[in-house]
Amino acid sequence: MSRLADWQRKAFNERIGHRWKPRDFGGKRSWAEALETYKLALLCAQCIGDKERIIASLLHHIAWMYRYQGNAEQEQRFLQYSLESYIHVYEREGVSGNDARLMFLIGELNRRMGWFNEAVKWFSRLVNDRKIMDASMIRAAREQWATIREQMLGEAGGSSTGTEGLTRI
Repeated sequence: MSRLADWQRKAFNERIGHRWKPRDFGGKRSWAEALETYKLALLCAQCIGDKERIIASLLHHIAWMYRYQGNAEQEQRFLQYSLESYIHVYEREGVSGNDARLMFLIGELNRRMGWFNEAVKWFSRLVNDRKIMDASMIRAAREQWATIREQMLGEAGGSSTGTEGLTRI
């Protein structure tokens, strides 16, 4: 709390601080305790107006926790929240050194959600952006495009239905 601006400290105390019950999250945690810490971190980050990138990352970690537990419904729910948040980061922060990784992540989250055409758009953006020189990210985007093509062909029972818009990137 010492590194928070006065307005952040006030927002925290008004929304969370007055209801806070001290707990010890040190040491080894159970799955439920780990999930609780991520959700508390998310609540705090949202409350103090933390960076959207941090919020997106916390949402993504919560999705991973649900994946670890095998709860596909909650995993998909938090992946979608995370995806929306990462897209806001991309739209608001504009061009920066981390664009390749961010575009890859957005493409990959779309793929995991089953939104293949949207995923290909993001991977294609990454591959075709002349400012991006990260060869490993470009290679990874091409590999994921191939994975998407296989997934779509598998879902279509081997026919090309639905893959017409997936040109080679």
